[in-house]
Amino acid sequence: MLRSFRTFRKIVPIPLLCLLMAISLVPAYSQSGNWNIKDEKLTNNWMIHSVELLQEGGHQISTATFQPNGWYPVEVPTTVLAALVKNKAYKEIYTDDDQDEIPANKDLHFDRNLTKIPLYKFNVPWWYRTTFTLPKESARQIVRLQFDGINYRADIWLNGHKIASADTLNGSFRQFTLNVTPYVKSGVNVLAVEVSRPWPGDLAPGFADWNPVPPDHNMGLWRPVHLLISGPVTIDRPFIQTKVDTATLDDADLTISTVVHNYSPNPVQGKLTGFITEHRSNIRFSKNIMLKAGEAREVVFTPAQFHQLSMDHPKFWWVHDLGKPNLYSLHLKFTIDNKLSDDKTIHFGIR
Repeated sequence: MLRSFRTFRKIVPIPLLCLLMAISLVPAYSQSGNWNIKDEKLTNNWMIHSVELLQEGGHQISTATFQPNGWYPVEVPTTVLAALVKNKAYKEIYTDDDQDEIPANKDLHFDRNLTKIPLYKFNVPWWYRTTFTLPKESARQIVRLQFDGINYRADIWLNGHKIASADTLNGSFRQFTLNVTPYVKSGVNVLAVEVSRPWPGDLAPGFADWNPVPPDHNMGLWRPVHLLISGPVTIDRPFIQTKVDTATLDDADLTISTVVHNYSPNPVQGKLTGFITEHRSNIRFSKNIMLKAGEAREVVFTPAQFHQLSMDHPKFWWVHDLGKPNLYSLHLKFTIDNKLSDDKTIHFGIR
C-alpha cells in the first residue's frame, strides 16, 4: 500500500494530491443525489428513571451498552408524574382513600391522594432515555434535535457525548434546536436527557387555586422532541405578520420571514421559495440567496417587493361567535441546483 501511494505521488503533483485528499473529506451533503428530508417526532421507546440509586452518569447512560433495567416505559411528551401514574407507580391520585372523612355537604377533595406523594422524589433530576436509528445516507447529512418544551432545565447526552448543559438549556417556554451532526452515526443512536424541576422564581407552567400543584411541578419533556434531517441549508423560525385594512376588511398585507442556515463549510447558492395555499389562487414567491460558509440569515418577503402578498378579500380567522376560523398554509422550501435541501410547512390565520 505504501509503495502504491509513493508511485501515485510521483505521478500526481503534490498540490493536486492535497486537493484530491481534501475533496475526499467533504461530507456527503456536497455530493450528487437527493437529500433525505425528515421531521420525525421522537414519541416512542422512551424510558425514565430518577437519578436516585443510579451509579452511572450521562456518559454511560447514553450508550448502547447501558441496560435500563427497572426503568419506566413512557411516550413523549409527558411529565414525570404523568408517566409514573400511567405506569401505576401511584394510583388514584385524583380521589381520596379516606372517603369516610369527607363531609357529605362538601365536594370531593381531589387533591388528598396527590398530597401524599413524597415531594423529595422530584427534587432530584430524572433521566429520559430513548434510541433512534439512522440509515447510512442520513447519518452523513445535517442532523438536528429540536426540543419544543423542557420543564425546566436539562443536560443532554448523545452517544456518550454531552451536547448541551443546563446552564444554557433552561426555560419551559423556549424551543431549543441542537446541531448533532458530529455526534450521530449510522445505525442505533442513544439520546439521554437529564431533566430538573423548576424552582421558585423560574417562569414555568403554574396552577389555579382550584388545581393543586403537582408534586413534580410538571417537570419533564412536556412538548414534542423532533429529529430533523436535511441538506446543508435549513429553514427555521418561519413567521407571518398580517396587516388588515380594518375599515373595509377587503384586503390584507402579509410579511413573511424565516431564517436560513448554511451548515456546510462552503458557500452555497440556492433559492428560497414560498407557497400560500387554500385561497382562490395559490400565491408563490421566491428569492435567490447566496450564503457564506456557516452563515445564518433572516430572509424577509414584503408586499412592497412581492405584490402577490397583498391579498384581496382574504378569509379571516374569526372567533367562534363571529365566524369561521379560516386557516392558510405556508410552505417554504430551499433548493440547491434544483435539489431540495429543506422544507417547512406551518398554518396561520389572518386577523
